[in-house]
Amino acid sequence: MVRWLAIGLIVIIGLVGCAAVPFGEPTAQKKPAPVMLVNNASQPETFTVGVVEESANLTVHRQDGDIANYAPGPGSTTIYTTSNNKFVKIEFPESATLHGEYTLQPGEEKLINVSGVAPDEAIVVLVYDEEDGTYRAIKSLSCGGAILGYRVTSQAGGPDDWTMSTHSCSH
Repeated sequence: MVRWLAIGLIVIIGLVGCAAVPFGEPTAQKKPAPVMLVNNASQPETFTVGVVEESANLTVHRQDGDIANYAPGPGSTTIYTTSNNKFVKIEFPESATLHGEYTLQPGEEKLINVSGVAPDEAIVVLVYDEEDGTYRAIKSLSCGGAILGYRVTSQAGGPDDWTMSTHSCSH
């Protein structure tokens, strides 16, 4: 009887000790996040890549002079320009870390490695149509943990050119 009581007490202490260890902590970004940029559009595209805190705002200027703010937030998001009031200028917040601008010809792709992405930060990719002189989209990804891969592809087709992405996260 004493033996079973001792075993039960050890099990309870072990469970209480385990409860003090947090479960579900985000996986830290130990390696740089691979980001593949692909231009399948019919014109040169410039991809600007940066890391932004989820709560920090990008400033978006439209053709008609309107200015709006966009915070990346968690998950994968896309903000498309509109055909009647396109994005003409996009500014990263001062706290952002820029990783580069890459101009790709139709059919080209480029793999980059983005380091220093915290769980509360997003990789942001601006996609700029060189011939039109306007941005087609703002893409962002925040996994809340390690980003294992992010692919941003510009396409040609439909009433407006569009951009798509795929990603892989570790939690």
